[in-house]
Amino acid sequence: MFVVGDKVITEGEWVSLNGSTGEVILGKQPLSPPALSDDLETFMSWADEIRHLKVLQCSLSAAEVELNMRKFVFYKFSHMLLSIRLWRMLTHLKMQ
Repeated sequence: MFVVGDKVITEGEWVSLNGSTGEVILGKQPLSPPALSDDLETFMSWADEIRHLKVLQCSLSAAEVELNMRKFVFYKFSHMLLSIRLWRMLTHLKMQ
C-alpha cells in the first residue's frame, strides 16, 4: 500500500506508467507498440546500413539474467573490498 496525495493505492490495484511522458495513471491501460519518431527512424536506418553485428533476441531466460546480475554484483563488490584492503595495507606500510 502507498499513498499519493489523497489517493490510497493498495496491493493488487493497477498503476500504469506512460513510458514516453512519465505520466503515472491509476488503473490498467492498454499497451501500445513503441513508435519511432521520423528523426530516430532515419538515424537508425543509417546505422543499419553500416552495422555488422545483428542481435535478434536475448537468449537468456529471466532466471539466467538475474543469476548473471547477481554474479556481476558479487564480482564488483568483492573487487571493491579487495581494493579497500589493498589501500589500507599500502597506507599502513607507508606510515611505518
